[in-house]
Amino acid sequence: MSKGIYQLGGIAHHSAAVVGGSVFLWGGQRPDLPIVHDSPQKRNFLSTIDRLEFRTGRWSSHVTRGTLPPLGAIGYFCTTRNNDIFFFGGTCGDGLCFHNDINSFNSLAYEWSNIIPTSDAVMKRVEGGMVCMESMGTEYLFMIGGAGSTPTTYQSQYQYIQLVTGAIRTNEQNLLNLSTRQWIIPTISGQCCPPIGSFAMEKITNNKAVMFGGSVARDDGRSDILVNTVYTCQMESDTTIVSYLITVWDVFIAWINHVWTLIHVHTGIACNLKNVFK
Repeated sequence: MSKGIYQLGGIAHHSAAVVGGSVFLWGGQRPDLPIVHDSPQKRNFLSTIDRLEFRTGRWSSHVTRGTLPPLGAIGYFCTTRNNDIFFFGGTCGDGLCFHNDINSFNSLAYEWSNIIPTSDAVMKRVEGGMVCMESMGTEYLFMIGGAGSTPTTYQSQYQYIQLVTGAIRTNEQNLLNLSTRQWIIPTISGQCCPPIGSFAMEKITNNKAVMFGGSVARDDGRSDILVNTVYTCQMESDTTIVSYLITVWDVFIAWINHVWTLIHVHTGIACNLKNVFK
């Protein structure tokens, strides 16, 4: 890049939200981020957001406005809805200090809005997943997994494992009604994932998401193991999430069904799959 063009420095433990023709990148662990709970210098640092435009391939830095930016700048959960980017949780980097507030950022106005302040309603945590889902015309934020501070209330249907770092890893799941701004602890049916963090999660329909990989504790609890499991999470109602583990066999059967459909729809040829795979 030529002199005078903004260059983005090193960064980790962040999310890159895509809105329209741009990537928006806020917070993350950076060399210049003050590792304190709060300070004027930290607030000033977090009051900017980086943007990469696909059309030009260039990064630019923008000053934000609105409410104060979140303090949990590292390891936060992130998702989008239209022109808004939602941020949940994260850590400020000051020891085992975790957050569970929800903030939205409007990518057109470059404006922050605090949706839910930090409270004891749900577990404070980092490195989990979040998507926006819909049920009967109402939109919800759905959060799952991560690691954080000891919860005020242990939900009986979820698991909580203490890590050697002192943090607690969980498979806790939460819903936030974006209309009423009320927290919901959903009922889970099917096969819930174990306590997990650092996985990838994407929405595939208005009420369904898929999560892949991640980090879970070994049996001795003293170290982690990386996994390649795939789970689906489907919102059946405003209080129920159905979760399933997808096996390699499920993927194979889906592929076979896809091939079978293509054969019939596009060629009209009926063939015997048993003969094909002999």
